[in-house]
Amino acid sequence: MRQRRAPDSQWIFPSPQRGAKDIPARSFRESLKLTRTAASLPKFGFHDCRHHFISMAVMSGVNFMTIASWVGHQDGGVLIGKVYGHLANEHKKAMADS
Repeated sequence: MRQRRAPDSQWIFPSPQRGAKDIPARSFRESLKLTRTAASLPKFGFHDCRHHFISMAVMSGVNFMTIASWVGHQDGGVLIGKVYGHLANEHKKAMADS
């Protein structure tokens, strides 16, 4: 791997979002901030990523208890059902209509 690295980088896996700097990303928050700025999305944050993940899992048919365990909820999926449960029915209807 060392032989295949970019010749102008000291890192085996240089981080492309750092631009001309050859510095690895220090945190997800830093990478998200850089990406958000480049995409002109000033209000996009970690919680938006989490919300998107949960929404996609619900619409993919993953059961609420499994999603709850993935995201650290201790209620067995009750909150997932309350907040995101409507997505499953809307998604099923949309798929049936197409």
